[in-house]
Amino acid sequence: MPRALSAVSTIRYSISGSEPKRKVVYFESKRSSTFGVALFLSILFIGTFIFYLYLNVQLVEANFNLKDIEKKLELSEVESQNLEAQIGETLSMKKLQEIAKESNLEKAQDIRFVELKTPGSLSMEKEK
Repeated sequence: MPRALSAVSTIRYSISGSEPKRKVVYFESKRSSTFGVALFLSILFIGTFIFYLYLNVQLVEANFNLKDIEKKLELSEVESQNLEAQIGETLSMKKLQEIAKESNLEKAQDIRFVELKTPGSLSMEKEK
C-alpha cells in the first residue's frame, strides 16, 4: 500500500485564536508487520522440517550400522562356538590317551611329592 494512502491529516485549533496547525501522521502499515511474522513463521517451519528430516536420516543410518554390528556379533558367536567345540574335541580324555600311546609314554611308577616346611612366597624377591 502506498505511503500516501496510509496518511491522516489532522488540524489542531488553539484556544488563543492563533493559526491552526496542520499535522500529517503516517500510520505504519499492518501488512508489512504481518508479512514479517508470516516470513518468520515459514522460515521457522521449514527449518524445523529440515531438522526433522536430518534426524530421520541419522536414525536410519544408525539402524543400518546396528544391523551390521548384530550380523558381525552373530558370526563371532558362531565362530566362538566352533572354536569351543574344537578345543573340547582336542582336549578330550580319549584324544589325550591316544596321543600318549602314539608318543610311547608310560604311566609313572614311583611318584614322590615335595613338602615345604615354610609357606612359600610367589614373589621373585630373595628372602632375607
